[in-house]
Amino acid sequence: MRCHMKILAKIIMSVILIGSVCLYAEPPEKIHYKDGLKEYEAVKNGSHNDGTFSQSASEVITLNELLQYTLLNHPELKYYAWDIEGKDALLLQSRKISNPELETELENAGIDAFSISIGQLIELGGKRSSRIALAKLDKNASVWEYEIKRLQILIETGQEYIQALKSQQMIDLLTESIDYAKTSYHEAQKRKNAGAASEIDILQTQKDLELIGLEREKELNRYQAQLQLLAALAGDTQASFSHVMGELEKPAAIPEFTDLITRINRSPEITAWMIRSESYRIIEKNIKAQNVPDILLSAGYARDNGLGDNTFLFGFSLPLPLFDRNKGNITEAKINSYRALFEKEALELRLYHDLLINYTEFENTFKEIQVYSKSIIPLAKTTYNEAKVFYAAGKISSLELLSYQRELLENEMYYIDLLADLYLTKYTLELLIGSEIKIETGE
Repeated sequence: MRCHMKILAKIIMSVILIGSVCLYAEPPEKIHYKDGLKEYEAVKNGSHNDGTFSQSASEVITLNELLQYTLLNHPELKYYAWDIEGKDALLLQSRKISNPELETELENAGIDAFSISIGQLIELGGKRSSRIALAKLDKNASVWEYEIKRLQILIETGQEYIQALKSQQMIDLLTESIDYAKTSYHEAQKRKNAGAASEIDILQTQKDLELIGLEREKELNRYQAQLQLLAALAGDTQASFSHVMGELEKPAAIPEFTDLITRINRSPEITAWMIRSESYRIIEKNIKAQNVPDILLSAGYARDNGLGDNTFLFGFSLPLPLFDRNKGNITEAKINSYRALFEKEALELRLYHDLLINYTEFENTFKEIQVYSKSIIPLAKTTYNEAKVFYAAGKISSLELLSYQRELLENEMYYIDLLADLYLTKYTLELLIGSEIKIETGE
């Protein structure tokens, strides 16, 4: 499990490291999904018939394989990638200058006189440059939306993988418990035949055997559904693998809350705010540029057929900003830029709140795991083993032994729940701070 967690962490960090570059620099020319589709096509035309892992001969899936196929095939990522393509087209359009205008006048259908001229709008005040800057930022925002969505999908896939590992360990535990329950049932029958137990002992042990079998059957159904969900995340309609590789390892240490707080500015939500804030600044610049009037230059030729005169024309037009000086739009743009500062404070406060709530749960789960692993489960096992000795000596009944066995099973099932909850919360925290959280494992 440790190696799989490291693989997921590396992929997550590869997404986060993009944030270390200037947010408003020109985004990369190639979008991630395009390279992925090339790999997908290579796989499709190679060893796999349909480009998915369903044709693989292996019945086990690793976290690394699952993440790779998810990044290649998840439809949401393709949607966001095509959105970037659209923004590329808008960026190209923003660089274009306006088309010239052709104008002609005819007097008496051109018999008496006619004129023809061509005009070109000259944008002033930096309108074109601010329009291009806004289009670049819009594309950059889409790139970051793609990266954030990719991180979210990686986290979601990791969490679903944890759920599958949890079900897998639950099934193993319940299978082992069924063996114990069968032994208890057969022992109760032997004791009844020897006159040392009653029919109640047999009925109770039989009921417990049926209950554990039912729990195992329900867990198997959940597990099959979980495998189907993992396959769906990777773009497949049917899971061909029968189990996942890994196990939920016991944590030995977790990071301090103060360490996570210092990394809160790496949050994908903070990055999204930075892009919005920059867009407010560029929009304000663009609106101010509208106050500078554009010039329409024109040149042409006029012919007076009656007099036989030819005239060359040159002119320009310039709007006069006397009544509308665009003050309302400029004021709104300034307010939006100012409001963005308070938006960040509110965002940081909410992130701190979410981080505190989730970390408290994370820390409490960690402490509970330590108590259960070092004290409660060992005591429950020792108690059960002692009860078996007493039962063999005829000092306790089958029902008493059964209660100790059930208590041990419930403690072990709860312990698996705790391990899964810890790793699930870990991923939630990583999404909040946008960076990896290291958990030391082992005794």
